Amino acid sequence: MLEVPVKPTFFPTTTISSADASAYRQLARYALDDLQHAMATYAWKRVESRDGLLIGKVHCIEQDELDARGGTPCLVMRGAINVRATVPEVLAILAPSTTDESRRWMHRVHAKKYIDGLVLASVASDSANDELRVKWAAFKDDVGPALGRDYCLLEYAGLQTPLSGGPPRGFCVYHSIDRPREVPSLSTFGYRRDSMRRTGFLIVPSSTSPEMVHVTYLLSSSSPRDVPMDKWESALAQRFACLNTLGPLIAQRRLSQLPIADRALWVPDNQRKFCAVCLQSFHFRRKHHCRSCGEVVCASCADHHTLEVPVLGLLPVRLCNVCISKANAVRSPPPTRRKSIVLLEDIQLQLPPPTTKKASLGLPMRAMLEDLYPSQRAMRPIPEVIDETNHSVVPLDELVARISSIKLAIAGITPVPPSASNIETSANRRVGKMVHEDAQGDEEEDLRSDHATLLASFADDFCTKYDHISVHSARTSLLSSSLSSGSSCDEVDALKHQVDELHRMLEDANARLGDYELEQAARHLKYVESQSGNALNDPIVVRRRETYDALLSELHDIMGLAPRLA
Repeated sequence: MLEVPVKPTFFPTTTISSADASAYRQLARYALDDLQHAMATYAWKRVESRDGLLIGKVHCIEQDELDARGGTPCLVMRGAINVRATVPEVLAILAPSTTDESRRWMHRVHAKKYIDGLVLASVASDSANDELRVKWAAFKDDVGPALGRDYCLLEYAGLQTPLSGGPPRGFCVYHSIDRPREVPSLSTFGYRRDSMRRTGFLIVPSSTSPEMVHVTYLLSSSSPRDVPMDKWESALAQRFACLNTLGPLIAQRRLSQLPIADRALWVPDNQRKFCAVCLQSFHFRRKHHCRSCGEVVCASCADHHTLEVPVLGLLPVRLCNVCISKANAVRSPPPTRRKSIVLLEDIQLQLPPPTTKKASLGLPMRAMLEDLYPSQRAMRPIPEVIDETNHSVVPLDELVARISSIKLAIAGITPVPPSASNIETSANRRVGKMVHEDAQGDEEEDLRSDHATLLASFADDFCTKYDHISVHSARTSLLSSSLSSGSSCDEVDALKHQVDELHRMLEDANARLGDYELEQAARHLKYVESQSGNALNDPIVVRRRETYDALLSELHDIMGLAPRLA
């Protein structure tokens, strides 16, 4: 008995030569044309219509040039259904690119009928909109004594723009191929090698709704010799049950893309008096938390939905109606990190803010919450230090370049040989510094010492604010050069002027950072007040009051009463 799932090394490595790749591309295009031709020209007879699934059939003679018997009777069946999805979403489920993804989705689409499958090789395609792969798949046998049926097939999937114009259409076509060396027959394991021809999916966007697509599944097969045609037709009709699973699977896939908020980021129960979705009071209603946005909601606004949680797999998770509606909306792929009210403290109170525009909070009251925070003036990134008093921008790289120029200027100064009096004065000053007394020394030596001390303090402050490797190396070189070199009065004055300018810019940057921290603290205080449930500008309280006033005004109009004074 074949052990499943089959190991990736069960079949020999499939090597696709350039000649095989060219033949497979031609065969794939022929299979797609044949499928579209059958869809448009065959006279279909309705077999069944239930739960939105329409099934039709047609009998034909299959012409096989390689078969000596000539034409054989063939049954072609067609199933069609409308699905709330987009074309790429349907293709992501029907034509996965890896073995793990293929097994995961095929088990969910075909349920117990699917046994196992492998992606054997990928074939280079002529277009960037389609993909060509060699696969092996095994299914449980519908009829007959065999344990199952297996296929060695070519899967051709992608997008195609119609000649008449319009949105692109999706396709996923299957066509059997023979590779006896890499994929031999598994009859010894009880599997019957079957073939696929004129089989696949066509996905067409709906002309009436941009949120719907029309999925058609075409299946062509010849009846086994020992199986009656009516029994075989019933077995093929059961394979179309996979179309009914597409809608729920795509909805589950969309919900699984929602982020799961950590419990520490949930809104506390005592900070919400009303449901964040329906605004009903929690008098006789139990409080629940949406696992995606962390808001406090009632049970009627947050049902359990099965999601694919990372590491844990499929789990029932409670989600609010707002998050569900956002996940099911047909839109571009979601951002990597969705902003929510519970992430304000973590995301929006950071330095510096990501953009100058205010981001949506992703909740029903987001418009009111944005009014709580006044527009903040855009903060400059750390590498740019700007003075508002008509000074130009000085990037960090230029500051490092200035330090390098100072180092080169000091290195070019001819050192003055120390005299005995200078050495004695320097020693006295060191002793006086240890006992905290001011020593009197040579004016030039004092100037050089003061200059070195000033450079040391500047370098320490600068390296503390800007953790940059070049800054540290410049500081080390600058101090070593300044302590070992002398300078003239003019050169020292020029160096002091440059250091003073750098100090001024650093002080301005520190002042700007302090102002920003005060502004962010004020924003955080307003956010805390808005969560108390008693603030006048609480968005939920304001919305509930407006709803109440609107209902009361409508009742007065119905009863003919005078309008209530505000």
